[in-house]
Amino acid sequence: MKKQLAAILAATMVLGTAPSAFAADQITVTVDGEKVNFEDQQPVNIDNRVMVPVRDVAEKMGWEVTFETYPGNTLVDGVFQDEHHIMIQKNVDVGKDLGRNFIYLTNITMETNSILVGNSGYYAEEEKLKATPVVQNGRTLLGVRDIAEGLHADVVWNSATQTVEIKTKPAEQFAYYKELLDYVDRYAEGTAESTEPEKEKTDSLTFEEEQLQRAEQYAVEQNAKRNEFAKEVIDRINQEREKNGLNKLQMNDALMEAADVRVKEIVTNFSHTRPDGRKAKTAANEAGFEGSYIGENITGFANTPKWAVDNWTESDGHRENYLNPEYTYTGVAYLYDKDSEYGSYWVQIFAR
Repeated sequence: MKKQLAAILAATMVLGTAPSAFAADQITVTVDGEKVNFEDQQPVNIDNRVMVPVRDVAEKMGWEVTFETYPGNTLVDGVFQDEHHIMIQKNVDVGKDLGRNFIYLTNITMETNSILVGNSGYYAEEEKLKATPVVQNGRTLLGVRDIAEGLHADVVWNSATQTVEIKTKPAEQFAYYKELLDYVDRYAEGTAESTEPEKEKTDSLTFEEEQLQRAEQYAVEQNAKRNEFAKEVIDRINQEREKNGLNKLQMNDALMEAADVRVKEIVTNFSHTRPDGRKAKTAANEAGFEGSYIGENITGFANTPKWAVDNWTESDGHRENYLNPEYTYTGVAYLYDKDSEYGSYWVQIFAR
């Protein structure tokens, strides 16, 4: 099953079963023939798996690494327990200037020892890591094969020289590149269609000015539908709940207000943790909702309510969340920001 983007991310703790031993091996890692320099933590062999600091290797391969903590899908006393994630991402050039970046993402969830790879428009099935992540000397170590293959590179172990040789590929050879191009085309078509009536006004503009005008017009049109989109998401979620024999969620004014606050926050901090470090549910309490049993789904990229709900439906954790029988109330908000990373942003808050 395809898994659309839903939100994603990082870790700094040891999880899973304890490794049998840490071996002080003299292991060399190269990327495209250049040696990776490890300053405070060298590669080690744990249970016959070469483990390396994820940041050192991924950044040498040209990717960005982010570590973050989010509430997961496990509830204890009505509170979602934290999950720790690693998000590794890379901007890719698709040959079209549409006023936004398109990215490849590799996301690792520490608690589930799992890896999810994909791009702006497509996510593959979540898979188990070959090696359990560990932390040593304050550095998060992943299996070097997990890193290399998760970042669409070839990897070879040279036992004679104790060297891991990683060879990167151009983006055009990454998995799911066709799916990314399909997404880019859909995005381009949606932008062009929304600005067609303005065509006669752009004849004297430069290409860059025309693209900027289109992007601005698209943003205006998308945000004009915010209330309409929010209602449609609630309707679609309730249809899914009804299919599963659950009660419909009632729109709650305080939760609608809280969702509006949260959607603006996730534009710059795509997280269930608020920019000031507090839990997402505090937004609902600030808006006047008195309960403490509160959950949240967020997603990006999707520019229609159907796409947003499909994202959540095709993610087991998000689907479990919106099908929670304990929930009674909801609030939804949508926002389009043309200057942001994902463009479209959605928040749905649930509570009882």
